[in-house]
Amino acid sequence: MMNANIKKMWLAALRSGQYQQGKESLKTEEGKFCCLGVLCDISRLGKWEDATLGTDKWYTIRGKAGTLLEQSGTVLPEAVRRLAGLKSANPVIVMAPPGFLAEEARTGTISPSTSSFSASLAALNDFGNSFEAIADIIENEL
Repeated sequence: MMNANIKKMWLAALRSGQYQQGKESLKTEEGKFCCLGVLCDISRLGKWEDATLGTDKWYTIRGKAGTLLEQSGTVLPEAVRRLAGLKSANPVIVMAPPGFLAEEARTGTISPSTSSFSASLAALNDFGNSFEAIADIIENEL
């Protein structure tokens, strides 16, 4: 189960308007964030560093002597994932779209599993869902 305090902070950050939304990277060179990048940022477990390849930023977690412990540019680093209490570095959400075949599912004429879909949070972000919409999904599904 997701850490309730981290979830509350993540939802507030996604809804705050302080983060500009980007795609295909935790944080872009222009300073835009994926929804997962926002979670990294609020975790304060590491810092953003220039990627060794490409132009985007990587979330980097270092030890006391500056030794590299973890680094990621597209999914949650393990330490962030553990802090948040998530099972995956790119959580998959299984849900039914609002109102989608609701009457058929309610009356039993269709299986609820056939009226649902799954998508990772990164995919929801990259396919154009707003931070507000993603926050609603996280709030209800994680």
